Amino acid sequence: MDRFYDKEEAAQAIELLIKERCGKDAKHLSRIPKDPDVLDGSDGSQEEQVFTATGVIIAQDLPPVARESRISKDKIRFLSQYVRISGMGSIAFEDTIIALKGIQQLGEREFQEGDLEEWTQFTMQGHDVIEFSNRYFTPRSQAIDGDSVRFPMDVDPNGVPQKMAGTQWIHAEDNEVRYYRGVIDGGKKRYMVGKPQTFRVGDIVEIQTSMVFVKDKRGLVKMKTILRAIALKADRDRKQYMGSTPTTSSSRMKRKIGFEDDEEEDLTGHRGKRREEERAEETMTDD
Repeated sequence: MDRFYDKEEAAQAIELLIKERCGKDAKHLSRIPKDPDVLDGSDGSQEEQVFTATGVIIAQDLPPVARESRISKDKIRFLSQYVRISGMGSIAFEDTIIALKGIQQLGEREFQEGDLEEWTQFTMQGHDVIEFSNRYFTPRSQAIDGDSVRFPMDVDPNGVPQKMAGTQWIHAEDNEVRYYRGVIDGGKKRYMVGKPQTFRVGDIVEIQTSMVFVKDKRGLVKMKTILRAIALKADRDRKQYMGSTPTTSSSRMKRKIGFEDDEEEDLTGHRGKRREEERAEETMTDD
């Protein structure tokens, strides 16, 4: 992030966007400290909970993977893509951090006392930062039949990860990350399928994430924030806010991922009827 980037304006933009999104998205992490009932899983649902976070990209390592990485075969399992976001000092972003710590506390009683390491944010450029990541591979021995999926062309244009996988690893559904970009369509803000190479440090994005608990080689358990989807805010949308001042079990679980249906207000002041899902899908294929 260069010295010309206006961090104060970015913080104001994040503050406004989070407050707006919290009013519409019950699963936004910044809303949870004020509405903790969202975390109540007592309805017996088998759908994995997916949450939303809003921030500015501080660092990233996203596809495409154009060249083979020089790592040993036993390290291939750790190859991953990640994005780190910050609120640049936004108070509302701090609620996201509070929510993640609360989610870890809920999971603590599933493990022996002392086995779970405390999740914490880290600091970059003087600001709190959260990392969301997802590995490219799953051990074939741990995969469910039919779980393997091909790498999208935008992720693996030269067949590099596919070749690295060999026979020991697969790219599974759980390793997939979806990419979106915001557009202004007919006076409405909505998302379309995007490309991973679109994202830049300094961009304001929305993240979809789920939390998993994994055991490391020391036998300690960590909570990880898994990257499920990332959406770039529409350019006009970003400019609007950047110039504003703040006012405001063993079976696989299902999850709802994606921003396709995340259609917001009519910017002309007249809210139109939500598009049919089929029409949205047709539009997305243009990207």
